[in-house]
Amino acid sequence: MAQQHTTTTTTTTATTAATTVVIEGNAFGQAVEAGVAWHALPEEVMWTVFALLDTVTLVSLTRVSHTWRRIALDEELWKRMCLRRNIDNTTLSPITKSSWHARFRDALVLKTNWHKGRCEFSALACNTVLSTVLDSKHDRLFVGTLSGKIAAWNLKTLQPIGEPVQQSNSVYSVALSSDDKYLASACSNGTILLSNADNLQDQVYRVEFEKSARHVRFVDSKLLIVAGKSPSVKIWSVPEGQGLAVKHLDGSNILSLYGHADIIAAGSSSGNLRAWDTQTFQLRFHNGLAHTHWVNSIDYMSSGPSLLSGSSDHSLKLWDLRIESSDNSRSAATFLGHSGEVNTVMFHSNGVNALSAATDGSIRIWDIGARCASDVLQGNPEGTRKNLVWFTMAMHKDPYDGSESIVTAGSDGVVQVWDFDKRELLYSLRSCSPNILTIAVDQQRIITTAWPIGQNVDCSIWDFDTSKVGSTTTSLAMSSNAVAEAFNPPKPTDSAAWLPSWKRQQLPSNNNDSSHSHEGSEDTPLMAQYQPRAMAPPTEDD
Repeated sequence: MAQQHTTTTTTTTATTAATTVVIEGNAFGQAVEAGVAWHALPEEVMWTVFALLDTVTLVSLTRVSHTWRRIALDEELWKRMCLRRNIDNTTLSPITKSSWHARFRDALVLKTNWHKGRCEFSALACNTVLSTVLDSKHDRLFVGTLSGKIAAWNLKTLQPIGEPVQQSNSVYSVALSSDDKYLASACSNGTILLSNADNLQDQVYRVEFEKSARHVRFVDSKLLIVAGKSPSVKIWSVPEGQGLAVKHLDGSNILSLYGHADIIAAGSSSGNLRAWDTQTFQLRFHNGLAHTHWVNSIDYMSSGPSLLSGSSDHSLKLWDLRIESSDNSRSAATFLGHSGEVNTVMFHSNGVNALSAATDGSIRIWDIGARCASDVLQGNPEGTRKNLVWFTMAMHKDPYDGSESIVTAGSDGVVQVWDFDKRELLYSLRSCSPNILTIAVDQQRIITTAWPIGQNVDCSIWDFDTSKVGSTTTSLAMSSNAVAEAFNPPKPTDSAAWLPSWKRQQLPSNNNDSSHSHEGSEDTPLMAQYQPRAMAPPTEDD
């Protein structure tokens, strides 16, 4: 009797935008129909094919044969998979640099942490931060404070970097040059300071603005632009400190300042909007009645080119800079729908959408072509967030697959993360203090600063770093009940009463302990009362 043979066939399909690859073979990696052994193909071809597969399929292929296992674990394959997703040393904080496989794994886990809300929470006491700038490449946070300090913090150790610089008045704005060499600061007494970012005590130059300086920006690391409580914009060269131009607007205050390699734009308290060319400093756009109220935010899209402005008159306006006109008629579109002051506007990188955040507590995603709101995102259980003093947003781009999230923060102290593609709320976070003033987002962190209440803690850091994920990770994603409580906080009866119940449980039982009193104290690196709670490690379903 002839012996019967059983052949096990493995079929794998990988689909990309342009290619569909079908791998079919038996348990020995040999093609059943074609009669060609896959392991006989050049490794260059195998790397190209395997790089199109997902990670689950790659794991299954390691069980097919020794050859396939070797190829699936080859560093050249994982290097190609990383580079195809732009995952390299400059994309992520170098958590693990030992192998391309480790970098790919870190990016994948970071994506999971971000979408699941798994993070480690830390709180800093920085004496009321008014402005921040995040240097993701070197894991640094620069802050300007109400007391006049300019300081740098190491975000890995949560310790100060060097000695802070003490100014005589409040520091309203700080900015970091695109080459990470210089830090600029604007002080309420009009002092503009340019310092070495690696050593803040090393001052490159100091110049004076005629009145209180509120905004400082770099333009392509070559120009420094400053505006504030006056109707003028001043431009200096970097690093020489040579005064290049002074530009004027109508109105008493400049409330928004924007710098790009192509243009410099500013909006005033009288609704005036102007833009200048960065090469010639000639006026490129002017509308004295762009809005009927304050111009709070400006963004620019070079592929147009177009300006986008948001105002306290509850509107956004799109301005086409290609149209040559002298009669203030270049408004391509007016977007209406917000019932509160528009605090933040931005163009989306897809060139199709614009986004806005307003004090009505909503994020609106606008279809530029259709001139209407395609989606409205409102995050609290009742469907609206009313009477906010401030509401802003920032975009997060995932290093693994490029998917995007919208991060919002408001004066109620609530931070929310939205999936941009699905237009759905992922989770909510509660800052250590309400009245959020600033928000900064990079690929692995969310950082907010707020006006401290009760305790001298004003900086909240949520770190989704893969090296901190494990049995001691704190998940601060709030349940629906916690979200409802956050939007309706109790009236303060003591220093911690404004905190929701899930956060009050982390505070020491004796709130009068002198070890947790910070009156008159200097910058405290890490508040002991905000230690993370333990949670179970991620499951396979996650």
